[in-house]
Amino acid sequence: MGRGCMPLSVREERPSREEGVAVFQEALRCGVNFFDTADCYCTGESDFGHNERLVGDFLRSLSNGDRERVIVATKGGIMRSGADWVRNGRPDYLKKACEESLRNLGVERIDLYQHHRIDPEVPLEDSLGAFAELREEGKIAHVGVSNYGVEEIERARKIVPVVSVQNQLGPNHREPEWSVTHARPGADPNTPGTLSATRDGEMAFLPWCPLGGMGTAKKLAQAEDGLGALAKELGGSPCQIVLAWLLHKGPHVIPIPGASRKESIRDSSKAVDFVLEGSVVAQLEDIFLKSFP
Repeated sequence: MGRGCMPLSVREERPSREEGVAVFQEALRCGVNFFDTADCYCTGESDFGHNERLVGDFLRSLSNGDRERVIVATKGGIMRSGADWVRNGRPDYLKKACEESLRNLGVERIDLYQHHRIDPEVPLEDSLGAFAELREEGKIAHVGVSNYGVEEIERARKIVPVVSVQNQLGPNHREPEWSVTHARPGADPNTPGTLSATRDGEMAFLPWCPLGGMGTAKKLAQAEDGLGALAKELGGSPCQIVLAWLLHKGPHVIPIPGASRKESIRDSSKAVDFVLEGSVVAQLEDIFLKSFP
């Protein structure tokens, strides 16, 4: 299981640099060695790159042995205009963004560089062409894509080897599990079928927002006959059981829950200790469907 770094940078009331680095260090102590960030994880335009710089501080705090264990993934393709999020898939911008990410992280090569979102004004072939060049130049080791659909993933793979897909998947967002032809009306048109497509294509699937957000997690945990009761029966926390449910989806699934407190890190990291039986998975999915029809 990985760790999403976003919560440490996007709020005005965020932890200090020292506290943020300590959260990452706690994750590493708990066995987490995959950290997912992005250049746009910040409070606004003037703060651009904050989360990457925080990850860079964390990397510099490590001994050589621990540093060798850590894998860092970041993303490019979204700018901040004030507090707004703006897509930019132009090749020249993506190349400059990668250079800046290298500086922010303090590394010579990015382990996994992901195209954050497709820019509707730029063909994805042009955007991914920049990623292919960056890979050839040795500035990135591997390429991933984020918020891509099945057809778009296949188009991307014709341009550059793609090792991972990062799409939303959680109790309140099940679209990646559904087939392209059986997605519910109103579903995100870009994500149905991506869970099986990544499995069949031997790519990692990185669920973002795996717990559905703070409001969703609270809603599920407080239901007396729902997730909270089932988690208690299984001897775990609601967070742990949801993450265990995601891990059950396949060995290629790597949830990346975010956290800004050490306590949350310690709790969620224990999800790997739960192996759910089929009957429990069925109960969970019934709970999710009733909570989010």
